Amino acid sequence: MKLMTRDEMIAAVKDCAAKLGHVPTRARLGKMTTVTLGLIRKQFGTYRRLVEESGLQGMRHGKKLAVEALVQDWARVARKLNRVPTMREYVHCGAYSETPFRMRFGAWPRIHKAIQEFAEDKGWTAEWSDVIKLIEEHEKLTNKVYGMPKAQREAMESAAKAALISQVLPDRPLYGAPVRQWSLAHYPINELGVVFLFGTLASELGYVVTRLQSEFPDCEAMRQVGVNTWQRVRIEFEYESSNFVKHGHDEKECDVIVCWTHNWDECPLEVVELRRLLQ
Repeated sequence: MKLMTRDEMIAAVKDCAAKLGHVPTRARLGKMTTVTLGLIRKQFGTYRRLVEESGLQGMRHGKKLAVEALVQDWARVARKLNRVPTMREYVHCGAYSETPFRMRFGAWPRIHKAIQEFAEDKGWTAEWSDVIKLIEEHEKLTNKVYGMPKAQREAMESAAKAALISQVLPDRPLYGAPVRQWSLAHYPINELGVVFLFGTLASELGYVVTRLQSEFPDCEAMRQVGVNTWQRVRIEFEYESSNFVKHGHDEKECDVIVCWTHNWDECPLEVVELRRLLQ
């Protein structure tokens, strides 16, 4: 595959800025174009340098977005998922990165309450009734744990800690926690890596795997589509989404492709691109 030239990357940034009305964040640029972080580093060193050479440094940057735009986009994703999105779900489905939300509302686990208060202050209660209901349902589920009496919660934490200690092998060295909390130390380089990585992220993405098999399709899973509603989906794992065609699979027998890299432009199926989620 031919690498993009510097001029092509500059043109891509300018095109994105024209469509959005502001300089795109790096994450947003990656969603709208084929400009990757690796390409940026190879051709320009940093994303800031790319923006400067595109002549856009004086233009309003994506992280200066109006709070209303962020909040409305968060609501759009919540409506699409029919639940309060996790950070990774929002980054995957939303128009922006999580950074401007953190800057304005604080830690992600409590962002939904801050957003609800903002919407209520703006007088959006009527048009936001469905979103507010999702937030309240989320709070009820969360409070089942965090609403426990302190002594009961501490007892649960102590039991969990004791269970972890009991797993320590006496003849092995101990290490500090990973720098980032992933079960996979490195990005996958094959389909098996994609399978393992999806397994570590499945619950956060709203999936519960019910069956894995060697024949097509690779996986059957239940996917959450409502507060108390789930639906069966058929999943095929591929390192690159275009391998689905190379392997001769029937698109009518599959619902979702889970891959590391999505490079099949005309793909008729839903695609979960793990590379984008982690970036």
